[in-house]
Amino acid sequence: MTEIAAHPELHERLLERFQTGVFAGLRRWLSEAVEAGHLSPDTDPDRVLEIVAGAVVLRLLLQPGEPIDEVWEDQVVSIVLHGVRPDAVGAPAPRRPPGRSS
Repeated sequence: MTEIAAHPELHERLLERFQTGVFAGLRRWLSEAVEAGHLSPDTDPDRVLEIVAGAVVLRLLLQPGEPIDEVWEDQVVSIVLHGVRPDAVGAPAPRRPPGRSS
């Protein structure tokens, strides 16, 4: 992160790679899901991408060497789709990682 802040050209190359690569496909997929009615019409694909990418980056920074498993993925998807409010309609209870209690 420090390198990116100190080197604008590195930052620009990184942004270009994400914007035209991985994020372009995910943005298109999210936009199609909105158009098909699978996501709320006010869903901003860029915000969804920022939220998920931010969660991944923070997880990697805070717990290097720990795998990102299906339980973690399911929890993030559930939070993104349903939020954390107890009254969120249709929100399934996130699966707990093995060995963790409430």
